[in-house]
Amino acid sequence: MNKYTANFSLPLLMICFFCTFCNSSNSDSQEINILQDIPVEEKEPVKVVDQTPDGTKFNQPNSIQYNKYDNRVYVVDSRNHRIVVFDADLNFVREFGVYGQGPGEFDTPGGIAFTENGDYIISDLRNQRLQIFNKDFNFVSQFEVHQPMGNVYNVNTDSEGKIYINLPKNNYLITVMNKTFDELKKYGEIFIDNKSYLPIENKINFVINDYDNLYCVFLNQTFLRKYNKNGELINEIDISYLPMVKNRLKQLKERRNEQDKKNKNVYVDKGLTTCISIDNNYLYLQFRGDEEFPIYAFDKEELKPVKKIEFKNKGAKFLYFDFTSEKYFYAISRSKNTITKFTK
Repeated sequence: MNKYTANFSLPLLMICFFCTFCNSSNSDSQEINILQDIPVEEKEPVKVVDQTPDGTKFNQPNSIQYNKYDNRVYVVDSRNHRIVVFDADLNFVREFGVYGQGPGEFDTPGGIAFTENGDYIISDLRNQRLQIFNKDFNFVSQFEVHQPMGNVYNVNTDSEGKIYINLPKNNYLITVMNKTFDELKKYGEIFIDNKSYLPIENKINFVINDYDNLYCVFLNQTFLRKYNKNGELINEIDISYLPMVKNRLKQLKERRNEQDKKNKNVYVDKGLTTCISIDNNYLYLQFRGDEEFPIYAFDKEELKPVKKIEFKNKGAKFLYFDFTSEKYFYAISRSKNTITKFTK
């Protein structure tokens, strides 16, 4: 390189560096403004319940679901190994389930879904199975999963009553079955960076809308996806640009560095998201990178945040919620083990 080339190259490199820096700064600013510019709604409880009429306190409830077919609310009270049923105003109706390994018994139930004819499909986590109950709450059948079910908290059904579960060991993200547990189809690309951690790497929260579109968000990957009723991917967004996701990844990197110093070869479960729900207007998501655990409403087509929901009772940490009802939404406070009703 002669001196003339060198004299020309140095200013050019400086200009490129400056442009890259400016673009990066503008990008960061735009990412932050995405959330700064969206409207914020502050919600306060309409009703709070912390126990059933017999005085039994809720113990780590893991899921709450509104059933549009009977206008009731179902709470999966995991550590009490039971399902508690309320009406839409959170008045107690009944409960069912006891601890055990037999038919109709639970060992840490995790999720519940419904069919139009009144059946209930319940994920029984430590027993590694799904169980079906009829409308009279009687046991009907079960399906042995034969793999850890930490990623099957939220079983789902579509408009035809087909059952959807997240079983990545089938080499696909979603497995679809009928009520006799015959496999109908599988779809969804999985991450296979480390086969030893395949179920964890492909753990998702997912919901199905009235048109049988499936929305899913990964707990250990930074992706939000939408599939149509045929299982075709129609949109995928990398959510790593969101500030709360960045915060969580930063926290996990620091934790990973500490483990490396101690020579601990342990998988760090990112747990980027806690819950997902949907109604006629929005897709609702929550992220662990925000200490107050607000809920973000996303546009269902573009998969971008358009609204933020905060809570007046700070510190309640509403980690699980359901927005299916037209007028209300329901949430679980894991810090206080309470069930709460809010007006939309």
